[in-house]
Amino acid sequence: MDVKFGIIDFALPGKRIGNIKLASDMGLNGIQIIYITPEDEPFMLDWKWHRDYYLEMGDKYNVKFPSVNVSDFDYTGMLHPKNTEKGKLVYDIIDRTIDMASYMKMQMVLYPSFGDGEIRTEEELEITAEALRYGCDEAAKHGMDVTSENTLSPEWTLKLAKLVDRPNFSISYDTQNYWRVARLDQLEVIDFLYKNDLLYPEIHVKDGIDSVISSQLIGDGNANVPGSLEYLKNINYDGWLYLENYYSKKPLCERGGDIFDLLRQDVKRMKGAFEE
Repeated sequence: MDVKFGIIDFALPGKRIGNIKLASDMGLNGIQIIYITPEDEPFMLDWKWHRDYYLEMGDKYNVKFPSVNVSDFDYTGMLHPKNTEKGKLVYDIIDRTIDMASYMKMQMVLYPSFGDGEIRTEEELEITAEALRYGCDEAAKHGMDVTSENTLSPEWTLKLAKLVDRPNFSISYDTQNYWRVARLDQLEVIDFLYKNDLLYPEIHVKDGIDSVISSQLIGDGNANVPGSLEYLKNINYDGWLYLENYYSKKPLCERGGDIFDLLRQDVKRMKGAFEE
């Protein structure tokens, strides 16, 4: 078992570049970059200078950047046909994020299906699969993987995987989303993904009460996060775990103490789940 501990960049109380040292100070060795484009400017890692700076600071503080999470697709969903205005933007985002990820020697690009991209119909599933298939083919040119993060049922997850039909495609698991969004049993989902060889070894760890996202420290919500971590321990999980709780946002930041103490508590809880 080789578990590596990291965090999603927007979950850190710092701001972007400052997060690299902060992650290291908190005992974390990896950051999953969030790709989200402001309306009036490019994403900063579209610029070579920022990419090189991240890599330089990552080396300095021993922090890796294994993957990028493309949150742009929460607002421009992959379910839009490629001949539409949004559909054309989808393929442009795929090209730009693969360029960034390959430059920074990342292993994986994560394409979520939430918000504007939430899949509700067979047609939307097929259109999304077409975009993912394109992403897989482009990523494969650089030896990279592609994952989908969603809250589809096991049946529809299998449909999606069969439609994409690429060896470098799998699913990103999240310890709260399946319960939060679809009221699916988290342990049934992770067991299904693992037994069907769809569980990608980079997992988001967050907790909350029902539909309130990232609102509780690990184990204090009702998504059975400890159960997910125990499952991973029992299968001798090899891969990354990324904290995704929102320590600087309400209601979690109102727990008392400072937000950095909250982060330290979650790091301790996450790491403690894998101690003998």
